[in-house]
Amino acid sequence: MDDIVAAAAADDDLPGAPLRDTVHRILGDARIPPQQADATTVASVLARMAGWDCTDAATRTRELWVRARLHVGGPSGYLRSVAELDDPFTLEVHRSIEVGDEPPGGSGSLPRYVPRDHDSTLTAAVRAAAGGRSTIAVLLGGPSTGKTRACWEAICAPDALSPEWQLWHPIYPGRPEALLEGLPQVGPHTVLWLNDLQEYLHTQESDLGERAAAGLRELLRDPSRGPVLVLGTLWPMHHESLTQGGKESSSPARSQARQLIEGTEILIPDAFTGPELSGIAAAPKQDPRLTLAREQADNGQITQFLAAAPHLLRRYRMAPPGARSLIHAAMDARRMGHGPELSQSLLESAAHGYLNDREWNELPQDWLESALTYCTALNLGALGIVTRIKPRPGEPEVGTRYRLADYLEHAGRIERDLLPTTESLWNALVEHSPEGERGGLAWSAEERGLYRCAIQLHRTVPSVASYMSAAQLLRSADRTREALAYYTLASDAGAGDRAVKSASSMLRQNTGPEAALAWLVARAEAGDATAMREAAAALHKEDRTDEARVWWAHAANADDPEAMILFARSFHAEGREEDARETFRRAAQIAGERAERYRGGSLDAEIEIHRTVDCLIAAGDDAEALAFVLPWARRASWSAVSIAADLMVKVKGVDAAIAWLGTLGEGGAQNAANAILRILDGAGRSDEAEKYLQRFGRLKGDESSTYALMETALRLRHKGQIDDALEAYESAADASCASKGNSRPIIFDAVEMLRDTGRLEQALEWLRMRSEAGDAAARTMVAQVLHEQDRVDEALSWLAGFSDAGSADAIRQTVWILWKSERRDEAVAWIEARSAGVGAYVLWEMGEMLGAAGHTEKALDHFERAGNGGARFALNSSVKLLAASGRTADARRLHQFGREPDGRISRPWSATDEEIDEAALADASIPAADPAPFRVTPRPSDVLAAMKKMSPAALADVFSEASPDE
Repeated sequence: MDDIVAAAAADDDLPGAPLRDTVHRILGDARIPPQQADATTVASVLARMAGWDCTDAATRTRELWVRARLHVGGPSGYLRSVAELDDPFTLEVHRSIEVGDEPPGGSGSLPRYVPRDHDSTLTAAVRAAAGGRSTIAVLLGGPSTGKTRACWEAICAPDALSPEWQLWHPIYPGRPEALLEGLPQVGPHTVLWLNDLQEYLHTQESDLGERAAAGLRELLRDPSRGPVLVLGTLWPMHHESLTQGGKESSSPARSQARQLIEGTEILIPDAFTGPELSGIAAAPKQDPRLTLAREQADNGQITQFLAAAPHLLRRYRMAPPGARSLIHAAMDARRMGHGPELSQSLLESAAHGYLNDREWNELPQDWLESALTYCTALNLGALGIVTRIKPRPGEPEVGTRYRLADYLEHAGRIERDLLPTTESLWNALVEHSPEGERGGLAWSAEERGLYRCAIQLHRTVPSVASYMSAAQLLRSADRTREALAYYTLASDAGAGDRAVKSASSMLRQNTGPEAALAWLVARAEAGDATAMREAAAALHKEDRTDEARVWWAHAANADDPEAMILFARSFHAEGREEDARETFRRAAQIAGERAERYRGGSLDAEIEIHRTVDCLIAAGDDAEALAFVLPWARRASWSAVSIAADLMVKVKGVDAAIAWLGTLGEGGAQNAANAILRILDGAGRSDEAEKYLQRFGRLKGDESSTYALMETALRLRHKGQIDDALEAYESAADASCASKGNSRPIIFDAVEMLRDTGRLEQALEWLRMRSEAGDAAARTMVAQVLHEQDRVDEALSWLAGFSDAGSADAIRQTVWILWKSERRDEAVAWIEARSAGVGAYVLWEMGEMLGAAGHTEKALDHFERAGNGGARFALNSSVKLLAASGRTADARRLHQFGREPDGRISRPWSATDEEIDEAALADASIPAADPAPFRVTPRPSDVLAAMKKMSPAALADVFSEASPDE
């Protein structure tokens, strides 16, 4: 198998580059290989080895693969011929209001479609797919702006797609799970309908979303499976969290999702423009719904009016107590991270917490039935406040489920952002939320300081991710014993290095090295290879080399790659080169297998890729190292590209490396452009590097374009060509804005260049021009530059208009400038007057200023409300302020136990119960400090086994070269 992998990776003409596990599955598994390219590649390599006709073998394999796929029938779930699509509502197109007795086209039909500017861009994407090129288009706009309807019109237009095209809409059992399960079966001429794309890609505390994004990227770039058309829809707030981590969030951006989405967005305006409104009036055949919308919709919001958005809001605000409690429970469940499908049992269990005693006692016996009737009633024929979800044929009944109207969900996220939730909601989420969503819900609870609720959710999911998250939360709260219990559970569940290293680090920090060593030895004696290695490292630090040698030997015999690398180095130090090479190769094999298990862009996979390559290079197998890393680079591993580039230079030369990287760079890989520049500059070919910069800079709407333009600007700046550099900065900022990226670093560099060359006024004029063009980063930079020049009043005057318009960024910057200018009374007055209109993180920053100004209670109130909105730093700020004001007991309790949903500081609670105590705490107990040093007596057989592998002198040499902690 290794020969097949190496041959496939070395031949760029082959369609695929399968890894070892993939080859094993193709040869030994009766199921159809997911990737036609991989199956064809394996067949071609085997034919070449046997001396057969490779072209014939490849052709026959492709034909057999397609015939087998057609027999199986593609991915499971909703799969329909595009030519037979006749019900837009099954694909989540919003129903429309009804006017009069019968709308044109019959009851329940859609209004006549009014083409807008974005439709031409979407049509071009569909035509590209129809023409044979796999394509993705993500429609970006607010709720009820016509995103899904535009997709429907684009694929159902006459002659848009030929009859062989099928549409797949994966939703069961969960959207990311359905997508991941079905992706390998997706073949040519398939439309992937991914409405609400965030539900597929934004999976907190789970790598499902990143794996789904990686699978989509691989599908789009695999010519043997194309053409395919991926259509997705997103709200701007979800787009920001997927591509930038959220402007006011501590959540990281998702690399695979970002690279999938960026440059594919089609913006959908919130409102119709004048010409579009005129087009409605000028239509020869009038639709009364469109006519009414044109007459009554506010500010040109035609699609929202047709989806009954104003009526929904009015009906929500007028809802009786029972119905209103269900709506608030649904709104809060969604903003806490629950998926769109809400079970009736969850809503019923949560609702009572949104009613006061009088409202609850006055509810009739059939209150739930009445409330659901109110909430599901159609609004002028369009969707109700919630819509009951009907299972599709073949899907099992999983209880009654509802979906909250998008427009009301959006309203709830805005209006209820800083409001507290209820204990009944969290109890309902623990009891009734899908298991796959509880990790994300627990993260949401932790962000708000609701530690008890977070732990309750984690405890219902017996997984490595949940155990590790619970352990990290408890560790941050200085609850060492309970954290250790969860680290132990995580290690037993397969967390490996992460759990053991985190636990030992925590014990060393909180209870001392002896306690950490005792726990490691206990875990090592139970057979944990990572603990063996870590115990050896800890013993070596204590100069107990004989005992350390025993555990290093055990770890190596247990196939721990780090321990094997240490032994390989010792063999090299002794001159036993063949033993060293063999041990490095074995370590590389194990690390490579681990990397395959971690597939999906995780940090663990990147670590194992590095380790595998390092071992193969140490064994002198540069070509094999290149063969291993190339498939990872093709899958856009963020470190493999750089590693592969350096190896290719070494094995095949600079020109081969540059040619390969050029292809990757044109596919949008920013690190490919970076590697090209590094290699060419290192080879003294800087002029050629600049030609590549120009080439990548022409790639519109792509991160390679932004990077290349930015690098061009920096080079021109260093040459002193300031005007040309500014032009390049301008283009880079435009490219960043076009792909919804962050232009601030580019703007900052450009301003710094102009300021350093004495052109400050030109910098301000340039920033104002960009601000007027809609660049928010330039707008804030104007005020920053003016403030740095002590032109405070000018800065405040510049921000005033934006602040009056409700810009949270402008309000925040105004307060910050006043504060830094020692005008603190004015800053406090601004905070008190404007804090209602800002987000959670700005509210937290304002609280910090209020606390520093001595307004303790006001600051604590700001911190509490910011915490309600998910500003995770707010709780720690409250702890520090309580301690500083002498309320030490409250500070300690808040730090260790968090808050309750109603804002009260939690009473002490246990993170473990008797079952967990028996399974974990007994094993994880922290030994009391012993006056005598803790010693491990090595068994004679262990010492003999270790001595056979290395001498004490050689081991000591290796230990002196590198820290075992690394």
